Amino acid sequence: MRVSGANAIGVHTVTAQREMLTGQEARKLKDDVASRATVAIGGTSNAYLNFLEDLLAAEGFAVRRIGPESALGITESDTPAVVTLDCESLGKATADVLRRIRRERAGARIPVLLLTEQQGDLVSSVSADGALDHHLSKSAGPQAIAVAVRRAVRAAAAAWQGSPLNYADVLLDPISHSVRRGDRDVRLTPTEFRLLQHFLANPERVFTRDELAEAAWPAKGPVGGRTIDVHVGRLRRALCTTEEQNLIRTVHSIGYALSTKQE
Repeated sequence: MRVSGANAIGVHTVTAQREMLTGQEARKLKDDVASRATVAIGGTSNAYLNFLEDLLAAEGFAVRRIGPESALGITESDTPAVVTLDCESLGKATADVLRRIRRERAGARIPVLLLTEQQGDLVSSVSADGALDHHLSKSAGPQAIAVAVRRAVRAAAAAWQGSPLNYADVLLDPISHSVRRGDRDVRLTPTEFRLLQHFLANPERVFTRDELAEAAWPAKGPVGGRTIDVHVGRLRRALCTTEEQNLIRTVHSIGYALSTKQE
């Protein structure tokens, strides 16, 4: 760890962050380590950038810095999965850095995590180029930052996978954002669409409620189990009329699976 004085800048150490995670959460945060997704970080506070670099490297990411005054150099062969910006240190230059990212062909749709001074939960907005910009208070702490980056990486990976997904008689097209079952159209909310996309990418696999929360709410904090149950129930009703087979299997005490095999 390089950041021995992290508390002086209002953050915890990576060691403290580890203690905040349960074993299950830590495993989930590391399950994509082998992919070595790259996260670009930007700001003018070396102490905070050192902290971010150590935090994200400990989570298995490859980390590189981008300078607020220099060209970003984002290319198709070296495209970060997520850009994380320290808006507090960048100040008014934040908007200029964002414009530079969006001007790059390869960077136009890269999600950006904006770490701000403002208090509140993580919120997301869609840029004019169709990319997701996530806003998170720096005071949320290391755990929240690590989770937000991990979820943004997963959401970005899913967004770039444009091939249609199908299982049984269900077809999902991520490009047109449409779903059909047999010869009928299925209307879904954005959250239900993300849930179904995750199920279709992993048919027959049983997912816990926490895993479904990460897939369907990639840029939000903890989502309660009851909320998951409600949205899965709505998805089930949208997919299955009285004459159609139920495709979403409830696995008691665990979660749900997309399967033609029902208990």
